[in-house]
Amino acid sequence: MPFCQAKLGIATTSSRRIGFAAQTNRRAVLALGAGSVLGLGTVGNHGLRLNQKISRVPDLRNGHLVSLRDASPENAAPRVLLVGNSALIVSGFLQKLEEHAACSGRNVRFARAAAYGARLIISLRIAELRRLIGDVSWDVIVLQDFSSVPLDRADRFASTVAINTFARIAGDVPLVLFPHWPSGPNHRVYGEGLGWRYRIPTDIRDYAHHAQSHYNAAAEDTGATVAPLLQRWVAAIESGQSLYKSDKHHANETGAELAAGALWHGVEKNLRVRQS
Repeated sequence: MPFCQAKLGIATTSSRRIGFAAQTNRRAVLALGAGSVLGLGTVGNHGLRLNQKISRVPDLRNGHLVSLRDASPENAAPRVLLVGNSALIVSGFLQKLEEHAACSGRNVRFARAAAYGARLIISLRIAELRRLIGDVSWDVIVLQDFSSVPLDRADRFASTVAINTFARIAGDVPLVLFPHWPSGPNHRVYGEGLGWRYRIPTDIRDYAHHAQSHYNAAAEDTGATVAPLLQRWVAAIESGQSLYKSDKHHANETGAELAAGALWHGVEKNLRVRQS
């Protein structure tokens, strides 16, 4: 166990498997392109959230994306791009991910294209982000969608479209799908719910099950790897660890450490395969 995990006593496996399995075999030909997504009028803008305002703060602004695209490699270190939302931002997540890489003896250059409240289907509309993914020689690309996506059928469809389209743009670059952890105990998602469109999960394990099913299906379509975040998160919660900030949604320092370790597991696995 890397020192980054051992120092906090973070659980990395679950004694109770709940149908978690990462899919790694590419079997589908991806037919949807960015242009297709931007013109999906037959599906309906409500379902795909195409009218929703694009979230840009802090790392989806054009200036930042251009700087990432134009940055010349300083050495032969692998380059990993993270695309997602606040889960990649709060509680020093990126620094913790870099520490896990260092603990493994690897020199990796991480770049982040994330914003608070960002959804992949909305971020896909950003031309500079599509150029960043298609024009740079990344070694691994990480995709993370909004936390409540697995609880709504239309949002799951939109997420699948976005992941498939990002995969097409990325070409042969390996993808790691990074599920968002379920909200904490006593969060309103388990009581009043998030609205009439959203499933109300019975508990954290049920929420995690729906999230894992969504990302497993997307991985099967694209040949991506699913980071083992949900297994580790549920195991840690059930062992009594505190992983949430006071909002019962975002990760605290311990939660961010656990999440970074789970993501690094998926990233390192793909780096080994790619470099061999």
